[in-house]
Parts: sequence; structure tokens; C-alpha cells
Amino acid sequence: MKKSTLMVIGASLAISTSALFAETGVVVYQKDGTTTFYPSANVEKVEFVGDSYEPEDQVALTSVLKNLSDGTKLEATAVVTAQSDKGLILTDNAGSIFYYNAGVNLSKYPIGTVVKVAGTVGVYGTGLQLPNTAVLNVVGEMSYSYPEPVAYTGAMVNQAVSNTANVQPTYITLEGQLSLSGNYYNINIPGSSYQGSFYTPVDALKDELSDGKSYKFTGYYTGVTSGKYFYMVLTDVAPVGSGNSGDLTDIDGFEFPLAYVAVPDGTPQQVKEYTGFTLNFNKDNHTANYVSWELTASETDGPVNRDSYKYWVDSSLEGCLDTDYAYSTYSYERGHLCPAADQRWSEAAMSDCMVMANMGPMLRSLNSGLWSTLENKERVWAKRDGKIWIVAGPLYYDTDDLYIGKAKARVPSAYFKAFLYNDDTNPRAIAFVMQNGSNPGDLSAYSMSIDTLEEITGYDFFSALPDDIENAIEATYSFEDWNK
Repeated sequence: MKKSTLMVIGASLAISTSALFAETGVVVYQKDGTTTFYPSANVEKVEFVGDSYEPEDQVALTSVLKNLSDGTKLEATAVVTAQSDKGLILTDNAGSIFYYNAGVNLSKYPIGTVVKVAGTVGVYGTGLQLPNTAVLNVVGEMSYSYPEPVAYTGAMVNQAVSNTANVQPTYITLEGQLSLSGNYYNINIPGSSYQGSFYTPVDALKDELSDGKSYKFTGYYTGVTSGKYFYMVLTDVAPVGSGNSGDLTDIDGFEFPLAYVAVPDGTPQQVKEYTGFTLNFNKDNHTANYVSWELTASETDGPVNRDSYKYWVDSSLEGCLDTDYAYSTYSYERGHLCPAADQRWSEAAMSDCMVMANMGPMLRSLNSGLWSTLENKERVWAKRDGKIWIVAGPLYYDTDDLYIGKAKARVPSAYFKAFLYNDDTNPRAIAFVMQNGSNPGDLSAYSMSIDTLEEITGYDFFSALPDDIENAIEATYSFEDWNK
């Protein structure tokens, strides 16, 4: 085909970088606001005749990416607003669409690249998207400012997963703990019974991520896959759980934010909210890393009887013990981390309290001994103080190599409990560590500061507190103040 000279009369040609147009063509902007795209194969050079003008925007985005459905044929001019290894988010003045293409050349479509796109909308899970057969042509570039993201909680994630309607991308932010499994990036979302996931991000974001750490994830919610995975394409990540300077008494979606605990990087964990407590589960040990809950004065007693409820297995937790794990064969009992007597206020709470993930292999001398004494004390303290926060869990040492039962539950050498009373005038905290066996003496002999417990466990307790308060109450403790 013979190339021709393009005469641009009374118009202005806007070219951001020649590289962007080398393979595609040029765009001419008319004074009436219309644009015309000329493929490079047809253009040899451009000459201006008459007066020219500078358009306000280099490229005019369309307003067609709205109210889409499966099978919609569309042509749009949109800007690239997010990238992943599985494709791009394309956004115009009306909305966004996910362009799915596992082989996309991300260097060709940096954020801010404007493309003309044509294709037929399809659906994967509940997410509307354009397939890799859609045609993209680069026509310019522009600066893009993201809108204010919708702050998602665990409850909102649950609602999104239960909604079977097809969706277009929504710009959101949510907090959770990152769990890496091979090439899969998963998010344990406090307050949600479902798992968040995101497509492999660009290297700049990937370098900021560490397994087991908590982040605020910002990006586009693209839909639900397999009826349970809440998928995103990321645009930003920021660590959470440390460096607080304000009165942070709420972590989005976390039911008991002041009992939030950050565990060391690389620790296997899956966080799940139950009625009455939050549980962080370790699939390798087949026990919880910790269980945390808020105990109020009104919850220290109730009409619900534990004897009416049976132990049960939560299949959503990888590695959750079966009810016939045969602890008794090895002289161990199913020791509650969050005690049943703290959950008598609700049938749902009592039922959840009997989940096997809330159990640890515990010798009777501890379970019916000082551990039980401390359980009774915590209800006395909650009734007196009105509200306290509690964290309990097993304590493993490197030499703990005993695994019992069919599921090979790892037996801990000890157990811990941490307590917080968050009063404006006299906040206080205390911790206890007891050996998994007989513990002679009274509770005071096993008490310690939160800082000492953090040194033993590597955990960061009560990290939602303002730093000045956290540092002060975790450095010291007084058993007498708690026990008076």
C-alpha cells in the first residue's frame, strides 16, 4: 500500500512520544472536539496548513464503560490504570473493564497509556472482562488521578462473594494479611469467611510484599472466582499494624481490633472470624498461632450450656484437626484456647468455640490446673473492669518435635495468655506463660510483661494501640493491680 501525506488543516497534532505511535499511527484533534485516528501504514508525514490550536486534553476518553453485560460489543478509548501478569485495567469516563491477557506486554502499556479498544465482553466467575482477542491500539498517554477508593470491610467482602451478579471493576481498599502459596498471592481478610486474592503485581509492588505481613491493599476488585475467591488487581500496598500515632481502636473488618496480633514474617497463618473470637491458624502445627477476643462484663455468664455442643471441624482451614485425632491416646486433652465459659452468652458463640481449631493438645495437669484458674480469673477481671481483651495460644520451642494423632498435631511445650485493659486513665497489660504440664505455685509466679512475652514468641501484641500507650503498658506489669 502506498503511503500518503496527511494534510492537517486548522488542526493540531498531539504526539506525546514518537515511540508510542511508531507501530500504530497518529491522532488528529479537530477544533470541534472530534478526533480521527490514522494508521501508521497509511501515513508518510504530516503537514499543517492554516491555524493550529492546542487541545485541552491530548486524548478524549469515551464514556461507554458502564452497564456492561456478557456479550456486549464495545469500542472505547480508555486509559490503562492498573497492570498485572494477567492483564490490564482499562478506564474511561464512565467506568472500567479488565482486559484479560496472560501474555500482555506490560512495557507497551504503562499506567497512563491511552488505547482504543474493541472487543466483546465476556465473564469469568462474576467478573466482566475483555478476552485476549480484543484489539488494543495505543493512541496517546495522559496523567491519571485515582478516585477515592471504597474502603471494604470483611463483611462487605462476604456480601460481594454472596452476590452472584456480574460486576465491573471497582476501585477499593482493604486490609489483611498476605499469604503466599507458590505463585498465588492470597489475603486473609479479618471479618470475612472468604479469601482475597490478587493477580501477580508489577515488580515495584511485588518487592514491597512479604509473606505473613499485614497490608492495606488498594486496587480494583474484579469479581469472584470459584464462588469463594475475592479477586483484585493492585495499584498500591502499604504495611499496617505498626507505627501508629493516633487513637487507633479499629482495624477495618477485624472484630476485636485491640486484640490484633502481628506474627513473624513467614509464619503459616490463616485468619478467620468466629462468633465471639478471632483465630489465626497454622496449618503446619495443626493448631492456632493464637486466638483473640474481647470479653465484656455481660459476657461473663449466660444461659448456654457447653454440654449441648459437640466438637466440629472447620474444613475452610487447611490442616484443621479432625474430631477423632485421639489426643487421649497420648494422655492429652482438647484444651480450649478461648474457653467455653467465656461464650455462654450466645449459642452461636458456644458452637464456634467448639471448633477443633480452637483446641490444643494440653495435659490434664495444665488444663484442669492453673490454666483453668486463669480462665476463672479473666471472667472476674472482665466483670470488674467492664471490658478486657485477651490473646491465647500455644508456645512452641525448636525442640518441640512431638506430633500426635492422625493429623499429626504438634504438641507445644507451653501456652501463653496476654491481657489488656484499655482505660483512658489507667490502661494496663499483663501476660502469663505456663508449661504444658504441672505448674506449682500461684498465678503470680507465671506472670510477666507483654514485652517479655513478645521476646519469647516474636509476636507483636496490641499493635493497634497508639505507640506511646503501647510502649508504656507493655514494658511493665503489676500482678497485684490485676488481682486486687
